[in-house]
Amino acid sequence: MGQENIREEELEVTEIEEEEVPALDPPKFSANTVINAAVQQEASETVAPKNAKFVSYGCIALVVVALGLLIWQYVMNRTTMGLMMVLLCVLVIVYLIYSQVTMPKKALQRWEASILKSFGSKELHLTTEFYEYSLAQSVKEDDSVNVQGYSDLSELRESEHLFLLRRSKQQWFFVAKDGFTVGSAEDFRTFITERLEGK
Repeated sequence: MGQENIREEELEVTEIEEEEVPALDPPKFSANTVINAAVQQEASETVAPKNAKFVSYGCIALVVVALGLLIWQYVMNRTTMGLMMVLLCVLVIVYLIYSQVTMPKKALQRWEASILKSFGSKELHLTTEFYEYSLAQSVKEDDSVNVQGYSDLSELRESEHLFLLRRSKQQWFFVAKDGFTVGSAEDFRTFITERLEGK
């Protein structure tokens, strides 16, 4: 009698364990993205203020003109103050060129070194799945998953190879245009634009 009760309980437990968990809706879009230094550079150039480069090179041009005038004035007057102003202008030009050319390269090198130290690789492999109301982006290297509702996204930008979705002032989701395994880049553009406009 006691054995029969145990068997009945075992059957009930087995039935509970075999209940099916409801399946999630499949993603409407899915894309694989590889992030390396070149992709970071492309993204940085895309999200930088549109007039920043123009203003920087404009400043360099103005300082070069000022340098020419100061050199001419120094040649005419030969004053110590004139020489100091020439040297100051040269330093400003060197700094402006450094900030436009060298600093971005050093920032990319620091990013690459950080990724290498953290993950043992110079690139990250992302998979981003887009559902009706949210997206989920996973990083292969550390198995992390970041889930974000579309209402928390503020902007879409595009570069030649990327869709960039802003989630905060300095944070963006990277989605490779040629990485779609579900859906297409063209249809995704329409989908995400509608989600951003519908906030």
